This record gives sequence, structure tokens and C-alpha cells, in this order.
Amino acid sequence: MGGLCHAHYEEDFRKRCLRDQAVRALHFGEVDGLVVDHTLQEDLQQLRDRWELVCSVNNSQRNSDLVPLAEAKYAAEWCKSFAEQIIEAQRAINARMPVPFSYENTKRWVWERLHGIERTQSPADSTTQGQRISDS
Repeated sequence: MGGLCHAHYEEDFRKRCLRDQAVRALHFGEVDGLVVDHTLQEDLQQLRDRWELVCSVNNSQRNSDLVPLAEAKYAAEWCKSFAEQIIEAQRAINARMPVPFSYENTKRWVWERLHGIERTQSPADSTTQGQRISDS
């Protein structure tokens, strides 16, 4: 259990599983093996588009006009955080519960940061050209 008590081990395990599921949602566009609800579909697709670009920058170790290399590691974490919220929202919808309040807050927070790194990156700083992604 890695030095954690049973309760903290279970909590840590759930967080790691959710993070793994978030990465899966970013790669495959599904939650728990199913396509997400239409109310979440656009958010997930826009996030997946940005995720693809962030992964490309991280894997190539080269700047993009939307994601500078120095910010790509952080952008990947922001994408995962929002994907986790999409998963939680989808599960709430499936259970006929309201979407958690944290969904909209995380969405706003993540897009503000992603737009912020885009604004700080000038075209002269890019070593590769990326396609403009339409996001929120």
C-alpha cells in the first residue's frame, strides 16, 4: 500500500484510476467505453484536439504556434484535469444527477490557461506551424 493507511490508499487508487481514464478519454473520446453525452461532446472534442497538439509538442520536443514547448508539460496536466471533470460529469448524467459544479469551473480555468499560453507565444517563437484549433 506504499506506506498509506487503507483509506488513503483507496483514495489514491481512485485518483490514479480516474487519471488513467482521463488519458483514455483524451485518446479515444469515450467514457467507460461509451460515447459521451451530447452535452459534453463538443467540450471533449475540443479538448482532444488540444491534447493531440500538446502530445505532439511533448513527443517532438518542438514548439507549436499554439503550445510552446516550455508549457506543454503543464498543458498536458490541464487537459487531464478537464478530462477528469468530463468523466465525472458523464457519470453524473448517467446516474441522472446534476453535473458537478466543478465542471464549469475547471472548464473555464483550463481554457483560460490554454488561451494564455497561446497569447504569450508569438509566431516568431515557433519552430513548427500548427493548425488553429477552435475552442470554446
